[in-house]
Amino acid sequence: MRAVRIVSATLFGAVVLATLTGTAQDASRRPAPTTVVAPPDCTSVGCHEDVKHRAVLHGPLNVDACDACHELRDPASHAFGRSRPAAELCLYCHEVDVHPTDRLHAPLLGGDCTACHDPHGGDDRRFLRDVESAETCRVCHRDVAAEGPRVHAPVRDGDCIVCHEPHTSENPHLLAVDGRALCLDCHPAIGLALESRDVVHTPVRGDCLVCHDPHASSSPSLLVDEPAALCTGCHEDVGRQVASVHGRHAAVETERGCLLCHDPHASEHGRLLRAEPAALCLDCHDRPVERAEGGTVADIARILEERIVRHAPVADGDCVSCHLVHGGGHDRLLVRAYSSAMYPPAGEEAYGLCFVCHDEQLVEAPRTSALTAFRNGTVNLHHVHVKRDDKSRSCHVCHDPHAANRDHLLRDSVPFGPIGWEIDIQWRATENGGTCAAGCHRSYRYDRLEPVPYPVDPLRGGTPGRPAGGDDAGTRAEEPNDR
Repeated sequence: MRAVRIVSATLFGAVVLATLTGTAQDASRRPAPTTVVAPPDCTSVGCHEDVKHRAVLHGPLNVDACDACHELRDPASHAFGRSRPAAELCLYCHEVDVHPTDRLHAPLLGGDCTACHDPHGGDDRRFLRDVESAETCRVCHRDVAAEGPRVHAPVRDGDCIVCHEPHTSENPHLLAVDGRALCLDCHPAIGLALESRDVVHTPVRGDCLVCHDPHASSSPSLLVDEPAALCTGCHEDVGRQVASVHGRHAAVETERGCLLCHDPHASEHGRLLRAEPAALCLDCHDRPVERAEGGTVADIARILEERIVRHAPVADGDCVSCHLVHGGGHDRLLVRAYSSAMYPPAGEEAYGLCFVCHDEQLVEAPRTSALTAFRNGTVNLHHVHVKRDDKSRSCHVCHDPHAANRDHLLRDSVPFGPIGWEIDIQWRATENGGTCAAGCHRSYRYDRLEPVPYPVDPLRGGTPGRPAGGDDAGTRAEEPNDR
């Protein structure tokens, strides 16, 4: 597009230039002359020598050509005016090229060059009225050049012109480059991530200012609001969930909030996660974590490192199969109820979580020949343990939900009582069944093909006593001692 030169006083209005008049002389100066004075004498001792006290002088002043800008109107009163029409005075020497679609800085549009520039000189060739360009800008733009606990580096360093053109620009706000391209000039790592990663945050494809303040902010990373509030402004469903649940994930309530787990720009992982889900969880759960409501979350990383059999969701890195990462209505952020008590009432609150994946008949069916290998003939021993009127066992008594050293995630021991006394389960496999001599009862044996006969039917609410035929391997004759 063809450039045009700004020369019209009608287009830009009057330029307000400081004029030298005799009426402003202070008592220390000699009386203003009443006759014509040669320009080189204007800056002689006792008159206007102070205008030359600058590191860099304006060209006409440097050669004592004051009449290039000032015109004597009345020698008797030593009154001066402009030597040219206002809008043409600066532009006679200083050409500013603009395109018809350009946006112009308001002082230039109004012909008020001296609002920003000292017409005699300055500390550098820009002749700014203030040493720092930011101070010049703040005269008019105090609202955007505000101070704060976190200030954008160019603003802090007084380099407004790193981002803004001082005279004209084809971009909004006189930006040197339009949109996010300007930000990526200084933040190339983010640009590289946007180009190389598969998942890109939708706002980043457009305007960075949706999330960031370009000048100053009280929030991290110059965000326009605190991270959690900013994110839930768009992700309202997550915001409602976090606000409504009584069990909140502690990670969500940190200062970084959502940014602890999510990359706000781009990621190689779904949902903009900073790492693979399981690895991300273990970044925090590699040590015991004290819970605000009491108790401790175990060191899951250590459990997985020390044990060889992993629960299928854990082996697949799918923590969210069981846990709600933002918060939930059940203990330990679980998606369903799962009692951590030793003897919870039998029902959904005891083992609802397990039956998100496992067949409920594993517990509900009194007899089975296929649902489980934990049976004495067809007597379902899961049902015997869990579906009791008194002292029903929850799933966690025998099974670890993350990892174990035995098949079927069987524990070596289980904590019991307020001090966490470890009860040794002492389960041993046999060819077609097994024996169990846990601290919660006497030793019992079971066999899937040749069921061990007991005088009391456990399905009728009794407790089996001595097997028929007396003692044999893995079975003691004493009556069980239920605790």
